Amino acid sequence: MDCFLTHVIKNTLASCDYSNCNQLCMNYIMSVAYQCPIVFNNEVYKELWESLFDICINNNELSIPMIDGH
Repeated sequence: MDCFLTHVIKNTLASCDYSNCNQLCMNYIMSVAYQCPIVFNNEVYKELWESLFDICINNNELSIPMIDGH
């Protein structure tokens, strides 16, 4: 994974659709957390992923059906 901050931000924005939280977005952010911890904890990137998580939580409350555990 390329851990340059600008590349990670660009890839995050390409992977994450602000109108619909998807697994691709979550997977990318989690891979940044594991593979690029310095970028993940950078103030600018942290603000971005926290905003995305907030959007995903709000969207999921409205649009994701209940999961039956399977």
